[in-house]
Amino acid sequence: MKNILSVSATAFIALMAFGAYDLRAEDTNSQTAQEAFKAGDYVKAYQIVSQEAESGDPNAQLGRCILLWHGLGTPENTKEAINWCKKASDEKTNAENYASLFEKISNKVGATSSNKSKALKRLEELAVGGDDEAQWLMYQAHDKKLFDIKERDEKSKSLWFGRALASEYPGAIIEEARKYIFDRDNPESLQKYISLMEKAADKGDAYAMSMLGSTYQPIGYIDRSKEDPHKDYEKATYWYRKAAEADPDYAWELATILRESRNPERDYDEALNIILTLKDKKWATESHVELAKLLLDGDELPRDKQAASALLKNALNRKYVDFDAVFVPASYMLGKIEESKAHEYYKAIFSHQFAKYIRPGMYESSDEISASAYKLAQHLIGENAQKNSEEIHKLLKIASDLGDSRATRLLDLEVSNNTKNPAILVRNIQVNLKKLGFNVGPIDGVFGQKTFDSLRAFQCLNNLPLSGIPNEGALQALKEAKKGSITREALREKLFKGISNLEVDCVRGALDLGVDPNARKYRGPIGSVYKYADRRPSEDEGLDLRYQITKMLIAYGSKVSPVNSNIFSAISDGDSRLLRLLLKNGENAFRKIDGLTLMQWAAHYGQEESMAVLAEFGVPALSTRQKEQHRIANIPPSIRSGSGIRIVEAAVKNGAWINGKDGRGLTPLGSAVDNGIYEKNHADLIEYLLENGADPNTKYGVRFRYGENDPIVKESLPLNHFVMSNAYTMNEQGGRSKSKANIHTKEYAVRAMKALIDKGAKVAGRDSVGRTPLHWAAKVGNLEAAKILLNSGAIGNHRDNLRATPLDYAESAEMIALLKGVGKSLGENGGKKQVKPSSGSGFIVNNSGHVVTNSHVVDECKTISVRGGNSSDVAAKIVSLDKKNDIALLIVDGLKEQLSPIRATDVRLGEAVMAAGYPYGEFVSSDLKVTSGIVSGVKGLGDDSAQFQLDAAIQPGNSGGPIFDRQGNIVGIVVSQLNKLKMAIASGSLPENTNFAIKAGTVRAFLEANGVTSENTDLSGYLSTEAIAQIAAKQTLMVRCNN
Repeated sequence: MKNILSVSATAFIALMAFGAYDLRAEDTNSQTAQEAFKAGDYVKAYQIVSQEAESGDPNAQLGRCILLWHGLGTPENTKEAINWCKKASDEKTNAENYASLFEKISNKVGATSSNKSKALKRLEELAVGGDDEAQWLMYQAHDKKLFDIKERDEKSKSLWFGRALASEYPGAIIEEARKYIFDRDNPESLQKYISLMEKAADKGDAYAMSMLGSTYQPIGYIDRSKEDPHKDYEKATYWYRKAAEADPDYAWELATILRESRNPERDYDEALNIILTLKDKKWATESHVELAKLLLDGDELPRDKQAASALLKNALNRKYVDFDAVFVPASYMLGKIEESKAHEYYKAIFSHQFAKYIRPGMYESSDEISASAYKLAQHLIGENAQKNSEEIHKLLKIASDLGDSRATRLLDLEVSNNTKNPAILVRNIQVNLKKLGFNVGPIDGVFGQKTFDSLRAFQCLNNLPLSGIPNEGALQALKEAKKGSITREALREKLFKGISNLEVDCVRGALDLGVDPNARKYRGPIGSVYKYADRRPSEDEGLDLRYQITKMLIAYGSKVSPVNSNIFSAISDGDSRLLRLLLKNGENAFRKIDGLTLMQWAAHYGQEESMAVLAEFGVPALSTRQKEQHRIANIPPSIRSGSGIRIVEAAVKNGAWINGKDGRGLTPLGSAVDNGIYEKNHADLIEYLLENGADPNTKYGVRFRYGENDPIVKESLPLNHFVMSNAYTMNEQGGRSKSKANIHTKEYAVRAMKALIDKGAKVAGRDSVGRTPLHWAAKVGNLEAAKILLNSGAIGNHRDNLRATPLDYAESAEMIALLKGVGKSLGENGGKKQVKPSSGSGFIVNNSGHVVTNSHVVDECKTISVRGGNSSDVAAKIVSLDKKNDIALLIVDGLKEQLSPIRATDVRLGEAVMAAGYPYGEFVSSDLKVTSGIVSGVKGLGDDSAQFQLDAAIQPGNSGGPIFDRQGNIVGIVVSQLNKLKMAIASGSLPENTNFAIKAGTVRAFLEANGVTSENTDLSGYLSTEAIAQIAAKQTLMVRCNN
């Protein structure tokens, strides 16, 4: 909402006679000039206007312009009129319209004379002759009463508008479109409006382009696409860009939409560049305020309070600025920068003519208004509470209405103090509260601060309306309350709930009633106090309440220690007050957090205030280079969103190294790849670092694990970490990358990854746990990254420190297929020999040609074939699959082999067994392999009673093969190996020969369910291993899956 700061009354001529805008005048000079003008004393009116115009008042300049144009109170002078309107238009007031109109007329007619009549006559001649611009200027001249200051010729105005519209002059088309501007909720009117504006825009009119941008631009953070289907960020950005290209004065609108997080076309760097180009434009005050915010935040630009202050003061020095978008935020920020003068800036806000319109939902700057009102009230209380009581009440009411709980609390106290409660009533309240354990102070019948605090605490703990006022409900509850009625556990919950909601009274009440101030939950009481709560307080309120509650906890005995301290938040927020409090009460100024000292963390966040406080406690200061190195070696997400290239440039200029490391060994490039890429500017930053010498193969310090039981990675490489952190962004699997606002994230992430590889990042580089980028791609399911890596020469058979290949980590069918298709050579360096169709094992169960194998061996095969030791391939077909138990039944024609019975009794713990099969298919050789072992467990993984565990060596390809006992009976089917990687992660050691088999009873039940008979007479008598191997060779088959 745009408003004008103030309007000089001496411009009444322009404002009243020409309807420029409403006059809000109070000064004596204005009244005198106004009376003179109304009385026809134009000379006197001109003299007053001229004096104030010379002093720089833009409205007076506008008035002087128009009086000169009409020759009222002074000789008519068109040139001088135009000059004064130009001066007034510098302030972006309504004078701009007049200045522009006068200049256009002058340029059109080529007037060298100072006579307006000649200029207007020549303009009319051109218009009659068919000049569309002249026709439009004639309409405007009649609309602004340039022919006659006293009367507007409506007939002529209408005539020339019609002619300009018929000639399709852009200005006339726009004016026609305005007829529909207030009826745009009507789809038909909206379409007419858009069509007309597009018509004007096609003729090059920047204003029309900007209005189209505004029409298409979504409002707020709620998706209203169903209610407003025409809202479209891409169209809005397109038209704002066109407007800025046609006229740089419209660049601010483009910068604004480019910074909207929901805009798929957002570009923080481009927006920042626009804001910087507007820095020297006096009228671009909204841009100046935004630039000041960036300079104070220090995320996209180096923090510079002095430069921010200069911008804000220049903005406030303008006579006409937007109250909501400029005046309030500029005054509030200056108050934070210049604390000694803060109350003066806050007073200016509430002295402003538009302050009377402050109410919830009226202004976007409500947080700043609320905080300013509360702080100014506090200043006036300290100055003279009694004298300033009325003003204090008004300010607290504003802050309270805007949601500030601190202000509401003070208003409640005011009501309590003003209520004439009988002393005996107050005394009874005090007695009852004290009996319950509250600290009410002296029992004196006076309703003071402590009584108020205690009553509010009682109300909070008992879920009563929070007021501190002794109303009927509170008195009744107090009368019925009994000491100890709230259990210790309930008090503990009240304490932590009060802390999390920043409710001072609940915290005080729980502490008064004896809750342990060092109760163990989360990070302890002090460590659980944050500046945010469910009700979303303003930044100022959140920081203040956090400090108050922390101070209260310490006063009640909470101990400050590294375990429960909130010192990290104090440092990162630049909250010097909280930081000093913690350090004074036991926090160690010299300790480290995650490998960095507190001073280094302060440098990391660029918080000079935090560094200064730490220096007060004897911590050595960092050199400029050290500070800058920590700043760019720890680029936070907020910088990456806006690229932070200028932060890096400034840091390097101040001595930081592009490949330098911070106290943890983290490099700038390592920090830049730490999170997924959702913004174009994040990719820009990575490319910038690489172009300026960042080494993509420098290992850097990290400390993370992927999943609860994953081994800790202590050192990584940029490409490895990038692949891990961009699974969502590169594949659009979920998270933010699915939203419309992030449709380009895959493009950005792919571009950044290719930049890393193009600059020499090793596709086989290993981190501290031996994983290559392809390992990470498989582990996190980053299919797109895996494709890029394989196309760049990555090899699929590298093993990490746990002997796992990328394929061992793969879970999705697509990833498994990709890695199987390209990574099946046995050698670490690759070889020409490729894996043939995948295979497993199986065995014959009867003379009808039925074969049993594992379901997972055959369930995705296009065709299946089996082969015995000396036979050729024979086609097989699936009869039945039991995926739950992983058993498959095949039928094969013409197989006549020796059969072994499937044992009827269960396996016994410790009995000897032999596994038979074709591990690795034909990679090693085509003959049968057997391994011996014992039954090492009679249940499978997760206590699965359908399986048992054995220690005989099992390899890929054994799946589905038979397991024999010492008599030659089949006692099970090989089903799986224990996942060595997962077991190593869980247990800390690498398992050996931990394998599983499906029990014979499960197999028998499966066959019976499918109407298949099998040999069922158990063999007895021990056989030699050679004899069992001979039986296995005649019954065991290689099962080949052809895809």
